[in-house]
Amino acid sequence: MKTSIFLSTILFSLFILSNSCTNRSGSTQQQTTAIETQFTVAGNCGMCKTRIENAAKEAGAISANWERESQSLKVSFNNQKTSLESIQKQIAAAGHDNDGHHAEDHVYDALHSCCKYERIQH
Repeated sequence: MKTSIFLSTILFSLFILSNSCTNRSGSTQQQTTAIETQFTVAGNCGMCKTRIENAAKEAGAISANWERESQSLKVSFNNQKTSLESIQKQIAAAGHDNDGHHAEDHVYDALHSCCKYERIQH
């Protein structure tokens, strides 16, 4: 009796271990990937920095850091939750031209005077 209980316990443990290893391999689960990229976003000042970074995060970016000197935004995002296109569209909707999208004129015109950057030509 003790032997059959012992063997049953061993077999059950092997079954559980086998299933947990299969699930971790990712063969049937969809892999998520954190994408990190950088692109040009036009802006001038600290208010622009805040607006640009917030717009990127509203679109699903995990992190966003805009540098005024280089006019460059470095973003990280989960490609299962958002896309580069969505982030660029949200930034343009906030009034900032970027490599992917041009802000609408009326949105750009509504920016504070210190935020009026040189428009990116598309």
